[in-house]
Amino acid sequence: MKKFRYFKFFLICFVIFISFNINSLFAGDTTRVSLLSQSKNHFFTSLSFGMGVDYSNNPSLKKYVQYLIPDYNSLTPSDQLSDFASGLEFFVGVEKQISKKFSIKAEYSYFLKSYNVSARPDYDFTYRNHQPYLIANYIIPFEYFFIKIGAGAGYILSELTVKQHGGEITYSSSGVGMKIESVINAQVSKSVTVYLSGFITNTIMQNLKDSSGLDLTTSSNDKINLSSFGAGLRLGVEIYIF
Repeated sequence: MKKFRYFKFFLICFVIFISFNINSLFAGDTTRVSLLSQSKNHFFTSLSFGMGVDYSNNPSLKKYVQYLIPDYNSLTPSDQLSDFASGLEFFVGVEKQISKKFSIKAEYSYFLKSYNVSARPDYDFTYRNHQPYLIANYIIPFEYFFIKIGAGAGYILSELTVKQHGGEITYSSSGVGMKIESVINAQVSKSVTVYLSGFITNTIMQNLKDSSGLDLTTSSNDKINLSSFGAGLRLGVEIYIF
């Protein structure tokens, strides 16, 4: 999971840099047409895209991993699963301003997460989410950057692949996702901004089923789902059209 650690480190450093320098990044630039001046007479439409990292729990999936892996309880604490683990996502969104202070955004993200035990490499638990969301944003405009605070919901489609000893079975489910987010757009040219976002999500998922419609269960008949709670960061680009 080194790629996740490097990306997380980069995001954290970027957040710190933006936090301390956003007020002075464009203060001396008198030639650029600011976001605020462009927005005085026109509402915007924007396109955003990028990638992010999400820290989330999966208590039901964790229970299944503990059940399926032999002698799980004999592993050292460092080899056992933590409650929260990181996943990687790629996103794209289209946003339309509908008033001076509000906008509506439709977005799609592809989320990928592995919930594995390094001491048992013969087992692999990886799931993928297709995540369309509709989000309402409150806009706080500044001269060279916008801050948006939003909340929304979406319909989540999930697919879990379980691999063990060369065999592979795929399970699927669907559910509802809810999100609260804060976005900073820092202007780098007339129409292009840096997209930086922090968010909190909660997903309520149905039980996982195989291709025959049978539930994924433990030996005690506990049904497994991918419901989760998490938080994350995104980094990308947002292009404005006024």
